[in-house]
Amino acid sequence: MQNKPQKIAIDIGYGDTKVMISGKTFKFPSAISQIRQSQIQSSEQDSKAFSFNNALYLVGDDAINSAIATRGYGFLQKYSPLLIYKAMIEAGLSVDKPIEIATGLSLVNQADVQDFVSKISSFMINGVHLEPKVFLFAQGQGIYNDMKSYKEGLVCVVDIGYNTLDFLVFENGRPNNALCFANKKGANIAIVDLQKILMREFKVDFSEQEAKKVFLNKKVKIAGEEVDFSDEINSSMQHYADEIINEIINKNEDIVAKAESVIIGGGGAYFLSKEILQETQKANYIFVKEPEFSNVRGYFNGTFS
Repeated sequence: MQNKPQKIAIDIGYGDTKVMISGKTFKFPSAISQIRQSQIQSSEQDSKAFSFNNALYLVGDDAINSAIATRGYGFLQKYSPLLIYKAMIEAGLSVDKPIEIATGLSLVNQADVQDFVSKISSFMINGVHLEPKVFLFAQGQGIYNDMKSYKEGLVCVVDIGYNTLDFLVFENGRPNNALCFANKKGANIAIVDLQKILMREFKVDFSEQEAKKVFLNKKVKIAGEEVDFSDEINSSMQHYADEIINEIINKNEDIVAKAESVIIGGGGAYFLSKEILQETQKANYIFVKEPEFSNVRGYFNGTFS
């Protein structure tokens, strides 16, 4: 029993890292910040830092104010071990016991699957060498696994992530690869738009993670005062919603109309509504509850249940 593997699902997103373990879910920002040499004397920072590849890093909420940009596969390739380690610590797992990880990767990065698995299957952090067993899904497949009631017939899955938009098609449980596609039109388009507005409005630099925080809170604190930014945020949301509708409906209207159900998941699902979609194309749209956790739930249940 002592060597029984610990089981965890981790959805390593460009915006947030979502985690499921023992039926519970949580998330933290996929924010990484390297501690420079001039900062190393800070004992408070050192206590929160992770040693990785001969450098010290802050991860999650501690890294938001100086976070490295998270867009692009290069970020996942280099920093996924840190996010996995952070998820393990937050979940209360032991670094001294075997671990099995269920996770996913967008079809955008299909050519990088072997490289990605190799990077997260063997790494060293804080002097501990970890070799987790990795179960890898296509991003969006977790959403399909999560929605057990909608697996019959022709099913479309729209996974709106932070950096990627994945459109998957299943026929009676099997993926139709010819109809699946993915691109880089994730929710970051709206966040970057807001980031530019913030910097133009207040003449202050905002990191992407800081802009995302403003987006979620619908307000920004400048010079000690809170400023309502909901109008600008709603405008960014509408522009992005129009972009998504064009991608998932106007370009795929036949398959969307024929589908038994069109499942909308991922954190970007909050940008849309059934009413908005029905105005463009009639279909059986199913919105996932807590859509940001839909993939990680499917990764866990599809592997360990």
